[in-house]
Amino acid sequence: MPALSTWNLDPTRILTRRELTAVLADLTARATRANTQRNLIIVRLACCCGLRVSEIAGLQLDDVVSDVQRPHLRLRRQITKGKRARCVPMWWDGATLADIVAWKARRIADGARGTDPFVCSVQANRRGLAIQRAALRRRFAVNATAGPIHGPGTHVKSATR
Repeated sequence: MPALSTWNLDPTRILTRRELTAVLADLTARATRANTQRNLIIVRLACCCGLRVSEIAGLQLDDVVSDVQRPHLRLRRQITKGKRARCVPMWWDGATLADIVAWKARRIADGARGTDPFVCSVQANRRGLAIQRAALRRRFAVNATAGPIHGPGTHVKSATR
């Protein structure tokens, strides 16, 4: 008899398609500042590309391959669970591809080079430095659960500073 899964997955903690669409629309509409653009990229990488927090934190600028016929994210074995390199296609979702390409262009314009972190801090005193996994989780949680899903004005201000 096969072993039963020990996962207790709470379906109320998974975004539906409608909720994800609302979150992405809200972030896109507010993506005029670097902070909000970075948060949009975190949500896109997690929800639209399926990356784990450690993979987002370890992603480098050179890992985003966007100037080829089939754009993809190259996940190095050092940052993946199971230590196996893999490629994540981006050509099937035009909006995700456009946002990721725009963020990469912004990082390059800010002086980032190939091995610099793709997702980084945008605070004046930490600009361009790697963002911690706990901060990535917090950014995702605040932006993927507030606003369009639970009503306007529900963003947690202390977590977004």
